[in-house]
Amino acid sequence: MSVNKYTEEAEKRLKEFYSKKKRISYSKEEILITPMPAKNLDKIFYIEKGRVIEYDVNSRGDKVILNVFKEGSFFPMNHALAKTDIKYYFETDSEVMVRETTPNEIINFIESNSVVLFDLMTRVSVGMEGVLERLKFSLSGNLESKILAELFLTSERFGYTEGENGTRTLKQELSVTRISELIGASREATSRSVTKLIKEGKISRQKKIYTIN
Repeated sequence: MSVNKYTEEAEKRLKEFYSKKKRISYSKEEILITPMPAKNLDKIFYIEKGRVIEYDVNSRGDKVILNVFKEGSFFPMNHALAKTDIKYYFETDSEVMVRETTPNEIINFIESNSVVLFDLMTRVSVGMEGVLERLKFSLSGNLESKILAELFLTSERFGYTEGENGTRTLKQELSVTRISELIGASREATSRSVTKLIKEGKISRQKKIYTIN
C-alpha cells in the first residue's frame, strides 16, 4: 500500500471512529488546553473543520507559535503517548469544529489499527522536518531568512498555487502579526523585514496572501 493510500485509509478510519463522538464547535481564539500535568489530560481533540495553534508566551508577553493543527489532525497525541506534561497552550485559530475522546480510547484505537499508527508516524516525521528547518534558520539565519523559511513551510503544509515562473502563492492568509508569532520576533521588526523583502522583490503581497518569488 502506498503512503497516500495509507493516509486515505487512516483518515477514513479516524472519521469513522470519531463519528460516534459528540461534535463541538468553538469560536476563534478560544483556549482548548492549558499547561497541565500529564495525569490531568482527559481529552484528545480531532479537528473536523478549522485550525488550532499550539503556542508559548515569551518574556515580552508575545505569542510564539510552535505548531499549527489543521483539519484531520488529532492532538495532543505526543503527550497522551509519552505521558509528558503539557507546557504550552492550544487555542483555536479560526472557527473550529471538533470531536473529543479520552486518551485511553484513542490509544486503544491506534493499537488495533496499524494503518492509523503508520499515518501518525508519517505525520510526526514530516513535522520533525519542519522543526529542523525552523531550527536551522533560528540558529543561523537573519530575520528575512526566517520569514522566507516560514512562508515556504506554510506553503508546504497548507498548499500553494505555482506560477509560470516558479513562484508560490500561498493559499493560507498570514498577517504580519501571525508571521511574527511564527518566527518569535516582535511585530515591528517583522513588519520592517517584510517590507524589505517586498522591496527586494523576494516576495509580494496582496492583502494577506503572500507570494514567494
